[in-house]
Amino acid sequence: MSEAAQIMDNLGVEYHVDIVSAHRTPDKLMSFAADAVSNGLQVIIAGAGGAAHLP
Repeated sequence: MSEAAQIMDNLGVEYHVDIVSAHRTPDKLMSFAADAVSNGLQVIIAGAGGAAHLP
């Protein structure tokens, strides 16, 4: 994600970073997604870490 942030900086694109865990805070994730458009978000870049249950 740091590379994505660097590209945004280089292009002069305003962005906001919010780390939300689908497993630890599912209610926060659902709220974040439901409010995305009304909060002015046009793009969401998502990533996943090395979760033990994923290959």
